[in-house]
Formats: sequence, structure tokens, C-alpha cells
Amino acid sequence: GVALWQYGAVAYPRAAVVAQDTVLRGLPTDAQPAGGAPPLAAGALVRVEKDFLGWTAIRLAGGAGGWVRSGELVPVYAAPNA
Repeated sequence: GVALWQYGAVAYPRAAVVAQDTVLRGLPTDAQPAGGAPPLAAGALVRVEKDFLGWTAIRLAGGAGGWVRSGELVPVYAAPNA
């Protein structure tokens, strides 16, 4: 209900925190030049949408979305992979 809405992205079961400064890519590939990609600061809280071959599709609180390397995220509600 309303109480969960107030927590925003933290209430989402697949919430994650960006572990290091990176860029938000439009496609899950390193072949795309990172020069024009929007920066994504360490500590940003995101919603994980799906995983694909070492990449994770994410959505920011403002609605922007894109792809980052899966290793650049730390899940909020699950133990990180060792």
C-alpha cells in the first residue's frame, strides 16, 4: 500500500546500489562508445529489470533506464556473489 510507495526503489525486491562510477548504456555491449553515455554515480539506487550475458538492465527513480555491467551493482536484499 501507501507505506511501501513512500520507500520508493528500496521497496522493490530487486533494488540495487551502483558500486562504482560507470555509464548508463543503451545496449548491453562494450562496443558502443561510452563517450555519449550518461554518467551513473556510485551509490545510486536502481531497480533491476533483467539480466543478460553479464549485463543488467536497470531503471532509475526518474524513469531513465539502460544497461550496466552486472558486477557494477550490489543487490540491496540479496547477498553479493563471492
